[in-house]
Amino acid sequence: MRAGVYGYVFVPFVPGEAELMVGRALAWAGRGMVERETEALERREMPLSQVERGHIERVLRECRGNQAEAARLLGIGRNTLWRKLRAYREEK
Repeated sequence: MRAGVYGYVFVPFVPGEAELMVGRALAWAGRGMVERETEALERREMPLSQVERGHIERVLRECRGNQAEAARLLGIGRNTLWRKLRAYREEK
């Protein structure tokens, strides 16, 4: 089931969650994880599968290869992430 906007607007934050989210966003910005507008525009020309793959690879690097943590941040199951990574390896 998807939370949608209702889940984000009306569900109260767990104490400290907002601070954690802001801290993570600032850390990502400091590491160059927040992309420039030109990079975002270049992605408009890419197929969705390539954009997804690039995003997964960036998150994995940020998590230092920890697939469980990457899957959590991506909002997908560990098995789903594992299957996608296996498919990427088979494409090469």
